[in-house]
Amino acid sequence: MGDVTWLTGTVTDARVDPELGPLVELSVTGTNQRGSENVRATATILVASRKHGPVKLPRAPGPTPYRRV
Repeated sequence: MGDVTWLTGTVTDARVDPELGPLVELSVTGTNQRGSENVRATATILVASRKHGPVKLPRAPGPTPYRRV
């Protein structure tokens, strides 16, 4: 409680996936108030495009054996 984390990100790739359309890959880092890195992650963001149209969401996975349908 009381800790602060600042998140910064870098674009590592921007491309058009044949199935999902345009997307941006990011590298994300979190740094706390002491200057220590406490988060490291990657993210993929699907984006809309004038050329390729609206965002295309991936197909949802099927239900797991532990989830009721």
